[in-house]
Parts: sequence; structure tokens; C-alpha cells
Amino acid sequence: MAQDPLLSSTRWDILPSLSQLMPMCGPAFEYTFDDFLNDASPEEWAEWEKKAAELEVTVDYYVQEFV
Repeated sequence: MAQDPLLSSTRWDILPSLSQLMPMCGPAFEYTFDDFLNDASPEEWAEWEKKAAELEVTVDYYVQEFV
């Protein structure tokens, strides 16, 4: 009795390859860390400043290491 090829395959054999998925995703939007910081609300900045003060580090260091 022949075995069903889908049952003997791993899920990686069944999933499409990354090159097949890329055209479906469209162009990549480059969202940088600077964009993230620029988009942060005043409330987020206040929270980051509070946490930095609690840890006794500068806000710049806190944002780079923990955000």
C-alpha cells in the first residue's frame, strides 16, 4: 500500500518557500528605530523618562537598551 506523500512530508515541505511568498507581500516598508522614536507619543516618552529615572540611567540609554 502506497503512503500518502502529504502524510510523510514535514510541514516545511508543504509550505511555500520564502521566494514564493515575497511577491505576495508587496514592497517592504522600511520602518526604522528613528521612525519609531519620532512616532512615540508624549505619554510614551514620559513613561520612558520615568523608567530611566527609576533605573538611574539616561533616557537615551534606556531607549536604546530597553525599548
